[in-house]
Parts: sequence; structure tokens; C-alpha cells
Amino acid sequence: MKLNAKRISATASGDYYQILLDSEDDDDTQASPFGQPAPYLLIQSQCESPDGGKCYVESDDEQYIGHFNLKLIEFYPTRLAFEITRKNHSHVEVFYALTSSEFDEALPIVEVIFGVKEPDHDAPYFDAGIDE
Repeated sequence: MKLNAKRISATASGDYYQILLDSEDDDDTQASPFGQPAPYLLIQSQCESPDGGKCYVESDDEQYIGHFNLKLIEFYPTRLAFEITRKNHSHVEVFYALTSSEFDEALPIVEVIFGVKEPDHDAPYFDAGIDE
């Protein structure tokens, strides 16, 4: 899967972490003439109960919906790439443009979602969107 995201939102709230990559602008008022949703990718992780490190993935592409183990390949201000640990439809690549401060805000959330680091339960409550 490849996606060009216009909007990125990274959120941490309690034991739940989420990143939304959306190809639709906030001000897009026209729906697809065929009733199709704009391409998007949502990744959610919860640290409340053991789930074997699986994350919930949702997309406009039905082949990328479900609970999966994920492996982070790279996260940069212009690109997120990861693998879904399964045989088919396993590579995901998203392109976008984040400022360095937006990237710095999203990085800890992405690291927790992909198991690079443990959540900091003593960190202050964080809930912010990063809009491109």
C-alpha cells in the first residue's frame, strides 16, 4: 500500500496511541462522485492489556483492516514505512510533509505504537493533532 497523506494526526491518551494519515484536506467538501472514501490509514495501539503487540489497522483498502503485528522500517519527516507481519499485502509506505516540531511531537507516539519504546505512564496527558 502506498498513500500520499495531506493530514497527519498523532494522539496519545492514557494507554491508547493512534496515528491517522489522511489524504483528504479538512476543507474538502466534495465527496467522491462514486461515494468512495478518500484514502486513509489509521493505526491504533493500546498498552492497557497484553495483546501480543498487535495493533489495530484500518484503511479505505479492506485488505489492510485488522489486528496485526507491525515492524517499523522508517519514520522521517517525509515518510513512514512499515511491514505487517503476514505473507501478502505486508508493505505500507506513506508520504507526507511534517515540520521538525511536528515530527518531534509525533515521534514518541509512533515509537510506542511500533514497540520501539515503552509508554511513559508518568508523562503528562498528550492529545494533539498534527495537520499538514
